[in-house]
Amino acid sequence: GMFLGDMLLGYKYYFHRCDRGELSDYASKVNRSYIEKLDYTEQENFTAYKNNAVFPNAFTVPGGNLTFDGLNYAQKLNKLYSFLGGKGVLCDEYDIETSNDFNTYVEELEDGVFRINLGVVTKESYWFITTNFPAEYNIYYCKTLNYSDEKAKKLESGADILFDFYKSRYVSYTVTIKDKTNTLTKEDICNYCKGYGVQVSTVYKPDSGKDLLYDTVWKNKVDYNICNGDTINVSVNSAKDQTFLFLNYVRLDGHSVTVNGTKSEFIDNDLNFMIIKLSEGQNDIVITYRSPYIKLAFFGLIGALILSLGIYSVLKYKRIFNALSGVIYYAGIGLFAIVLGFFFLFPIGVFVAKFVNLLLGLIF
Repeated sequence: GMFLGDMLLGYKYYFHRCDRGELSDYASKVNRSYIEKLDYTEQENFTAYKNNAVFPNAFTVPGGNLTFDGLNYAQKLNKLYSFLGGKGVLCDEYDIETSNDFNTYVEELEDGVFRINLGVVTKESYWFITTNFPAEYNIYYCKTLNYSDEKAKKLESGADILFDFYKSRYVSYTVTIKDKTNTLTKEDICNYCKGYGVQVSTVYKPDSGKDLLYDTVWKNKVDYNICNGDTINVSVNSAKDQTFLFLNYVRLDGHSVTVNGTKSEFIDNDLNFMIIKLSEGQNDIVITYRSPYIKLAFFGLIGALILSLGIYSVLKYKRIFNALSGVIYYAGIGLFAIVLGFFFLFPIGVFVAKFVNLLLGLIF
């Protein structure tokens, strides 16, 4: 996956559990130099690891916005990088050429079938291709050297083709594509496709002497504390207006925020992070969570009470009860299903869906 996810959403320490004999291989499998094995923790069934590139959970950022409407994958990553305080761009762009004299080029294998080559030499990098083909094409692709109808997937309009993270030495990524309308040309591919590479060293490199994003976010780190499991307290002294506090917690329905005792609002963003605008000077921030379903549960309880009173009244009149017993039975089952689904399964489903969507958006 995308290494930026390890930095922005990762843990400082974690452990890997597996069978005996596999522990020492995990660091090479995860394929990231910033993941350090802590040898002194190695036990029969697990070993602890340290993520040396992880960002703090809370830090100030210069501002901007995190809306991604109409942006491709590279533009989204660049916007996130800039928002967090990165300088320049995160994604290096490569034009796809028609001649193989270039590092990144396209070649025609047969009528309607083409191979795009991304020849890369940078260490610890993540590569992908963005596409913007018109809707009239009917394109399928494989991340293989040769095209195979059995392995091919349809390339949706505006979709991105993502490759694995690679740690070191020369590697060439290839993708083969086929246009089933048989109208695609090499020139079309050059016009509608771009190659991109993202290097770890752009964000994190120990002792680089450069002011990388990793160094910037740690300089802007903000301390906070959590009380009673549902309240976050933060104090920030901001040097100027238009600075924002960024917390890599998911903002849910039910979260509210005050700044210096005054009700404030989270900044809307497509990743649902907690982002709060700061004013110049001292900012005492309190973030609280109150379940939005408490009121619904209360009204549900009132409804259940009314229904119970109705059933009790019916029971007093057995003749009516006997006539309505079947209806009452199925009504009771229906009420139970509604209460279970609306007050238990639905809130859990909403949380899981938002959390998974957040992770997929950042990491992939």
